[in-house]
Amino acid sequence: MLACLCNLTDFLLLQSFAITMSTITQTAPTYTKLQLRTAYGPVYRDVLPTAPREASADEIPVLDISGIYGDLEARQALAEQIKHAAENTGFFYVKNHGISTAAINRALEASKAFFAQPFDKKQLVSKSLGKYYNGFSANGSAMASPTEGRQYDLTFTTAFD
Repeated sequence: MLACLCNLTDFLLLQSFAITMSTITQTAPTYTKLQLRTAYGPVYRDVLPTAPREASADEIPVLDISGIYGDLEARQALAEQIKHAAENTGFFYVKNHGISTAAINRALEASKAFFAQPFDKKQLVSKSLGKYYNGFSANGSAMASPTEGRQYDLTFTTAFD
């Protein structure tokens, strides 16, 4: 009788396990290949086709870049954090950058002054006139991906030597 109870218990456990296992299904997410235009040619990213949503504060990396002034090991660690944030999130906030509030405010005021100018003045420094993909980009003139719509924003891009 004990053998039968064990077998019955084993049987019930196996049935329960089979039922549980049969109801658990995992579907791999479907990605869409997105082509992005860059100054160095196209790059590709796999993106989920889900609708956009607001990011929560804990999803946006905040990088302490004071390590940039440290030794080689500190700089390499910072470079790895930046790489990870750029590749996995696409953007990040920085703190402890050493830029004064006054300098940030002056840059903001200069930006406001530039974008307040008439369109033809801004076009004098158009990206289309630049050698290194730098300059003013008018509303609707940029498209990061040929599979997406045009970007509707005004930008000014620059690089440092």
